[in-house]
Amino acid sequence: MESCSIPSLSSLPIHHDENDIENKWVLLEDFLLFLHSLKEACEVQSFLLKSSKLSTVERIQRRKKSQCEEAVSVVGNKRHFPEVLDAQLHNLIPENFEIDKVISVDCTRTCKHPPALHLFVESGDLSEEQISDICLLFDANIRKKHNDNCAEIIFLRKGAFELYTDKFGRTVRFELRDNIMMKTLNEQIFHVWQVLDTDFENDVSSSNCLSCYGTSTIEPLDWTSFDILKEWTMCVPVIGQIILESYINKESLRKSENVGQFLNLELRKLYSLFDSLLNLTNKNYIGLLQDVNSQELAMNYQSINTVFSVTSFSGATLSLHESEQRMKEKANSDFCYFNTYLRKYEMLYETAAGMEKVKVSLRDCINIIMMTIWYD
Repeated sequence: MESCSIPSLSSLPIHHDENDIENKWVLLEDFLLFLHSLKEACEVQSFLLKSSKLSTVERIQRRKKSQCEEAVSVVGNKRHFPEVLDAQLHNLIPENFEIDKVISVDCTRTCKHPPALHLFVESGDLSEEQISDICLLFDANIRKKHNDNCAEIIFLRKGAFELYTDKFGRTVRFELRDNIMMKTLNEQIFHVWQVLDTDFENDVSSSNCLSCYGTSTIEPLDWTSFDILKEWTMCVPVIGQIILESYINKESLRKSENVGQFLNLELRKLYSLFDSLLNLTNKNYIGLLQDVNSQELAMNYQSINTVFSVTSFSGATLSLHESEQRMKEKANSDFCYFNTYLRKYEMLYETAAGMEKVKVSLRDCINIIMMTIWYD
């Protein structure tokens, strides 16, 4: 019986199919191309994430600057941020002086002296020497650090500010000032310090006080001065522009009768989308459009919780609770008083030299309004 031998692999005939080899090379090239695309996508994602983080930080700073600009201010020689000014003055007080609060306000129409600041101090019992020291300390600080004048410092007894504190713990300074001017709180006043008009340093300017607002050159991000074309081209990362602009329907753009209006509308949508994406990467980020959308919904759909559930989940708005909190803060009586009566707005004014833009407040116009009513 003959033995059966197993042939070696090298002796077996090998049939090379050219089509199989070509297909394998095509698959290998496709795979390498996929890896290259994946690498590029990772690089783009890394760059986009980094630029988005920088964009988020920048926008938060710009929103804070805008909120400072929108907030209540008091004006003497300079424009001051009262909460900062109050805190800086309070920090000057020695520990053994029993002083609870310092509130700063600006002049009223009844003041006969040049523009200056007035201070209201809520304190316990103070000796005449302590009162004199505090007055000199406050006056010197306002002159040197804030480049302004202090016309008057009124000392009130402890507890005098209780009726003028809102639910957020902030003193409603303008209502307090009006009641002091109307002598409603005369029983609470135990000392008044005033400076002579001749001691005033007259350097009236509409510029911001550097000690209150700082020297930041950051441009505020505010809805009233919002320019979509500028914001999109200058403030959205280029890689973000390229990716999002690819979603613009070019056929609709070509058929549009008003290209400028069409692009403006599309850029607003893309800007809103980019804002929402930033919120998804950072929940602490609150964009300008999110804030505006939240206010709109809070005023018109506050009873529909599901609306807020959907929009806040997608990053388009804040939650209902946060929106209501912001609305309540903006409904603060001091803020409404300031915006309605004291804040200056640009108006066109006709002069002999032609039309000019002048900033005026309702308080500046009160005489004209009264004269018009009387004449009618």
